[in-house]
Amino acid sequence: MNAAPEIEEDNLKVPKHLAIRLSGWHSSMWCPCYSVSSRAYEGHPVDRDTFEAALAKMKDCIDSPHHLEHQSEVLEIVAEMESLLGEGDATELIVRSFARTMWTDSWAREAERQCEDTDKSPYPAGSQLDAIAPDTPDSATKAVREYVEEFAKLNSTSLSCIYIQYIYKKSEEAITPSEFGHELAMSAIGYGGDFNFEGDGLKMPYLETDYWEYASEFEADDE
Repeated sequence: MNAAPEIEEDNLKVPKHLAIRLSGWHSSMWCPCYSVSSRAYEGHPVDRDTFEAALAKMKDCIDSPHHLEHQSEVLEIVAEMESLLGEGDATELIVRSFARTMWTDSWAREAERQCEDTDKSPYPAGSQLDAIAPDTPDSATKAVREYVEEFAKLNSTSLSCIYIQYIYKKSEEAITPSEFGHELAMSAIGYGGDFNFEGDGLKMPYLETDYWEYASEFEADDE
């Protein structure tokens, strides 16, 4: 989520982590989700029509009785796909990306902790962690919604205004709301990311990032 999407005419560059997540949602080799996933995974651009068809398929999964157990993943994928097209509510896109980044980091740290006294690797080498981490719990997304509300209040503006003003002032190239959410999460967690929010005078409230704040049991990677 670090690099802004590249759009050339009717083609889009889709992040690899999104390609991996989409790979679990295709119904056949003729499904647009498969086309987007396979091309993006190999680093090839994806034509807009195919991408929009894949997005429509993912939207069909929202509130579907067949996918109720994975609604957080569906909504996150839809949000990021809309972000790549410049669509969707910016605040919602920021929140879902922020929550996914925070949760993935929390899960990865707990996975590493659980393997401290064993020879077992916490996850496969070279893994795209945000693609293999368990579904983001609703409690984590709720905590992030409360965080961004406090963040905006502390800085006497709205999250959308911070996003728009910050991007136009600080970014040399376009950045999507999903990428902004990732950067905001990295800063809140304490990793810094590519943006220095506090250095630019923004106040960052405290965010609880412990895995057990959001999960009742540990979910290991299935691979």
